[in-house]
Amino acid sequence: MNPTRIALAALLLAAFAPAATAGDTLTVQLVKATSGERSGRVDGRLRKVAPALERNLAYTGFSVVASTAMPLPADGNPRMLGEYRIRCAGAQNQLAITVENKDRPVVKTTVALGDRKPFILGGLPAGDGALMIMFEAR
Repeated sequence: MNPTRIALAALLLAAFAPAATAGDTLTVQLVKATSGERSGRVDGRLRKVAPALERNLAYTGFSVVASTAMPLPADGNPRMLGEYRIRCAGAQNQLAITVENKDRPVVKTTVALGDRKPFILGGLPAGDGALMIMFEAR
């Protein structure tokens, strides 16, 4: 068989094959970051991302306040995490995210999520700390 035809066939197969890293579930976690009395305490569910959080933020304590999961591609139906309404729509490689608080928009963005590579929105005020919303395709 002609090498050009073999290369073309391989390219066509690769173009239409599902991505090997595509996750089928989107996990969304509302995380509270604290310092002071609670410093150093890290929720076990955040073990994987804790070193990066501690290196890059002024907080040393991190706990999951609420979480939800949905199938990918996401259908756009709202999910409540604490006082935040989260809407996710689309596939992992073009996920539209809308975060609202009391019907007021907080953030609206579109991201491409790597498989098991969290995307974190942060800096939401929360009393003695801050809240972050972590999105992860699995």
